[in-house]
Amino acid sequence: FAVWRHDIVANTIDATLASVGLPSLVDVREERVTALRNLLDQFETNEGVGASGLDFFPDPDDADAATRRDIKILQSLGDALDQLASDDFKAAFNNSVNQDDYRWGRLHRIVLAHPFGGLFDVPPALGVFPPPLPDLAGIPTDGGFETIDVGSPAVNIEFPGSDAFMFNAGATGRFVSEFRRGRQTAVTSLAGGESAIPFTPFFLNLLEPWLLNETHPLLVAPGLIQADAVDTQTFAPALR
Repeated sequence: FAVWRHDIVANTIDATLASVGLPSLVDVREERVTALRNLLDQFETNEGVGASGLDFFPDPDDADAATRRDIKILQSLGDALDQLASDDFKAAFNNSVNQDDYRWGRLHRIVLAHPFGGLFDVPPALGVFPPPLPDLAGIPTDGGFETIDVGSPAVNIEFPGSDAFMFNAGATGRFVSEFRRGRQTAVTSLAGGESAIPFTPFFLNLLEPWLLNETHPLLVAPGLIQADAVDTQTFAPALR
């Protein structure tokens, strides 16, 4: 679907603007998708013609508007399937034409980048969290562009490929709190670890539940925090 969405936007919005010498909306992905959605939602009234007067489903010109729309939808689907089986996606799908092989997680991946980079990135996290997919970088995740579990790959990619749907911004934390009869309870999740100190039990202890969309209790009462603490450290104020 994500590859088809990219192709139908390119075949309608981008192609029509280019045909009249207007610049592409390639840098504003939300607006491109919104424009296409508006054309489809208003199709019974406007038959694919935008407020500008441009027809975004112009070919073939001897067909009625609904047929021209459907041709563009199916053409984009064909383009997407051809791409997924091509060398552009060989690293992910090995030129397969079997749609059962087109798993979203082999495209939608994330590397949790560390300021030091390299071995400190997750994966490999100094060997603590090896790459789940040995032939591809990153961690496969669900979610996507403007989904609830947001993880936004580009809609404005000009040349889709095996790494084009990786993302670096998403729902890194989830938090729910409830106040009842003077008591607060809360749950949260985090894409990492409690301390992020390498080679400790709390380096990446929260990563797996984050990937599974699970949460853990967030203690807010000082007494509960101290009772549950494994270790306590005191830091001296910085000298000026």
